[in-house]
Amino acid sequence: MPTFSSALNSVVAGGRPYPVHDVKGARLRLDRLEVHPQNGMMFGEIIRLQSDDIPGMASPTSDRERLPLPDGYGLAHSMVFAYDPSLDMLAMQRVRNGINTVRTAGYLRQVADGAVYSFLPILRRDALERVSNLTCQKIRVKVANPQELTAIGTDDLTVQAAMRTLQDLSGSSYVDVSLGVSRGVGSLRSRTVVAIAQWLMSNAVEDRGGISVLSIEGQDEDDPEAAEEAVNLLTDRLQVDQVLSLGDDFQANYQERKRFLQAKFEEQREYLQYYAAAASE
Repeated sequence: MPTFSSALNSVVAGGRPYPVHDVKGARLRLDRLEVHPQNGMMFGEIIRLQSDDIPGMASPTSDRERLPLPDGYGLAHSMVFAYDPSLDMLAMQRVRNGINTVRTAGYLRQVADGAVYSFLPILRRDALERVSNLTCQKIRVKVANPQELTAIGTDDLTVQAAMRTLQDLSGSSYVDVSLGVSRGVGSLRSRTVVAIAQWLMSNAVEDRGGISVLSIEGQDEDDPEAAEEAVNLLTDRLQVDQVLSLGDDFQANYQERKRFLQAKFEEQREYLQYYAAAASE
């Protein structure tokens, strides 16, 4: 399967103008891509062309008027990203205009001849340490629309089918499931739990299925007398919340967001390398 980087490089190789693809009701286009000459990191910008539901314009004293756009033009919302091929990790700017991981994956699928891409969130350091020290005794998930989950493997399909059956039989608006073992009996099968958790995390990060609860609970291996701990796999993820003040110069705007992502990537690089190694075990 083409990698994330090779898919993007194939777009650039085709020359400008880069292709526009319709992904889940949004028209997306890669706008720029650059590769760091020393470490190979990729930085780029994807834009969403909005040609419907265009807001109007008005002065403080005038009536609202239609925003005059030339034929074929639309509002150009943008999202900046950074990707490290050596770690296979992506940092994305969170935006409100609909360029999320789902649509990014869909855009890549169209430029890479149907290859399927998905994204997993990265747990924070403290959450990873807690998970590593837990004897897993329970996994809990609350899903509103299990039929919308994307299932690939046999285990995924089995769990999805079970949740759909429970919802259909009960007529409930959501399915809230806990799988666990009694305290002192042992632990859940770790490999299976990790596989199920990763599958659900990939759906949650891509806003599929209406997952509102996803947690792992267990006993601290170093302190079996302590109370059970829970790791929230929806909120205990690595992210940076900071609002940037940006001007209307598109080039300067892009460079400011690029510098921010690059700086945050480097701040976390040691941990990201450790996480990548742990995830591959």
